[in-house]
Amino acid sequence: MDKEALIPHVAVVTRIVKETPDVKSFYVSAPEGGKPFEHKPGQCAMLSIPGQGESMISITSSPTEQDFIEFSVKKVGRVTGYLHDLEPGSQILVRGPYGRPFPVDTELKGHDLVFVAGGIGLAPLHCVINYVRAKRQDYGKLFEDRTMPTAQVLVVQGKYIFSQSASGVMIVNVRRARERILFDRFLHFSRGLACERPRATTAAFLVGLAVTFVGFARVEVETAGTKLIFKGQPLRDTEDLVDARMGNGSSLEFLIDTGRPSGVEDPDFMRRLDRLARAAESHPLVTKTDCVVPALKRMRRAMH
Repeated sequence: MDKEALIPHVAVVTRIVKETPDVKSFYVSAPEGGKPFEHKPGQCAMLSIPGQGESMISITSSPTEQDFIEFSVKKVGRVTGYLHDLEPGSQILVRGPYGRPFPVDTELKGHDLVFVAGGIGLAPLHCVINYVRAKRQDYGKLFEDRTMPTAQVLVVQGKYIFSQSASGVMIVNVRRARERILFDRFLHFSRGLACERPRATTAAFLVGLAVTFVGFARVEVETAGTKLIFKGQPLRDTEDLVDARMGNGSSLEFLIDTGRPSGVEDPDFMRRLDRLARAAESHPLVTKTDCVVPALKRMRRAMH
């Protein structure tokens, strides 16, 4: 590794392009003009913000570019968040290049090439694609698998897609990759909001969590189907009356066999049944009892 690659250099951000809601491309040049350093396709560099930290970012511009080096940065943390807040004319520190480059001038030269990548993982391939385009005569065809359902967003920056030319050679055309499903947009928005305003996002999450717990505590689950009937209906009024008399709780029903026909006419059996009802009502867990004996007594008093 060249020792110069370890020394940070001051660089100027000359241009910023917003590729997607969370990806921006930064065009960086030396203060005196030109590129801060030379690189090869597939290499990366360290971008640093004094006082904040540094992050390793893939170089997306071709080495054939003489005026700038391009970095496509996805906003995922502290340093990348500060990078996204920069304006054209801002100064940053860069050092590099690092990494083993693609063998574009040896093993790949003269061959047909297929580029496959997903999301921000296309950034290092973007550099190779630009380099191959600049030296188109040194390579064969450029292919893209059209059976892929997300072919239109192979390049996350939205700058290039592959298409078939009239000559049968795969070329690169300019196109914006706007096709995103609603859920993906929501995730990108949420992630961007969390990076930009972490405290506000945390506060909103805690408030939502508190409201959820309070609402859950106030929810009443009704298991009685008749309670779903509007008040004033006969069935609902009957259910409310039974609940009121039975203490609005669970009820148990006992059917006792007298052991002989017309056993309820036996005064001794009725007295024992009445004592059983009174004993049950005296239990601390019993609120109210209803027995046939008091009903018969009221009927007898009404008749006499």
